[in-house]
Amino acid sequence: MERGRGGGFDVNSTDIPEGIRLWLEAQGWGRAEAEPVSGGTNNRVFRIRLGEESRLLKVSAQKADDPRDRFGAEQEFYDFLEAGRVSRAPRRFCLEPSQRAAVYEWIDGRRVGTELGEKELDVALKFVANVQQSVPSKNNRIASEACFALSDHLALIDGRITKLRSELDTRRSVVAFLNDDLAPVWRKVQTGLAGRPEADFAASSGRRLFSPGDFGFHNALRRVDGELVFFDFEYCGWDDPAKTVADIFLQPESPVDLRHWGFFCEEFGERLKLGDSFAVRAGALRPLFAIKWACILLNALTKNPAAGPEQEALQLTKARSVLARCAEEPGVGS
Repeated sequence: MERGRGGGFDVNSTDIPEGIRLWLEAQGWGRAEAEPVSGGTNNRVFRIRLGEESRLLKVSAQKADDPRDRFGAEQEFYDFLEAGRVSRAPRRFCLEPSQRAAVYEWIDGRRVGTELGEKELDVALKFVANVQQSVPSKNNRIASEACFALSDHLALIDGRITKLRSELDTRRSVVAFLNDDLAPVWRKVQTGLAGRPEADFAASSGRRLFSPGDFGFHNALRRVDGELVFFDFEYCGWDDPAKTVADIFLQPESPVDLRHWGFFCEEFGERLKLGDSFAVRAGALRPLFAIKWACILLNALTKNPAAGPEQEALQLTKARSVLARCAEEPGVGS
C-alpha cells in the first residue's frame, strides 16, 4: 500500500537516528508510526505501521571489534534472491547503505518451534538449492567462520575453548563444565576424526555451498497459512555444506530430531550434487559441530559479563543438552 508524499513519521527521536528517520520520510509512504521490536543482540528492529499495513525496519550494528560486514552480506544475499526470484524470504522494499538500514516485508506469523519433520526439511532444502542457482560462480564472499579443511575446523574450536577458559575463568561452574564435561568429549571427537580421513573436506574433494549463514528453523517464521519464511542472512557466504546441515539439527532454539538426519543428508547430498560421500562426511563431523554449538552457547556469557547465576545456569543447561547430542545415534545415512 504505497502512499503519496506528505504526512509525517511518528517515532521517538531517541529510538531511530535522525538520518534514518529522514530517509524513511523520503520514501513517500505518508504518515507512519514505528515501534521497537525485541530482536537479536546485534541489531535494532522496528515495526513500521502504515495504516493497516506493517513493515520491518532493521538497523544493523557494526562493532569496532568485529570486522565482518554483516549488513553488506545480507544485502548481497537479498540481491541474489531477487535476481533468482527465490521465494521463502521476506520481500525487501528499500535500503540505505550509509545508515546500514533496510526495510522488509513484515511477516505475520509465529515461531516454528520444535514440531519439525520431513515436510519442513524439504522446504529448507529447496530454499538452499534455489539460492545456489542465483549466486554467480565468481562471487568470493566467504561465510562467517567457514572452514574447508578438517584442521581448520579443529583449530577454530580449540580457539573457542581457549577463549572461554580465559574470559570465564572466574565462573566456577563454567570452568568445571569445560574441564570435566566438554574436554573429554572433545578429545574423543578429535581421536575419532583422526581415523576418518573421509571427514576432511579438502581430502574428499568436497563441493562448497553458498550458505544463508546462520540457517535453521530458529530463523524462520510460519505464516498464518502455514508457509515457512526464512530470515537473517548476515553471515552468508561459501561454506562447507556439512556445517549447514549440522546447524539445522543442532542449533538449540528449534532443533530437528536426529531421526530425520539420514533422510536429510541423503536428500541434501543428492539434490545439491555433493557427491556420494557427503552423508558419511556430514555424519563424521556432526559431533564436532555439537562441540562448537556448546561453545557458542557459553560465549553469550563472555558478551554479558554482568550475567547472573540464573543466566549462567541457563546457558550451561543448553550447552549440556547440545553436548549430549554427540552421543545420540542419528537416523540411517550418518
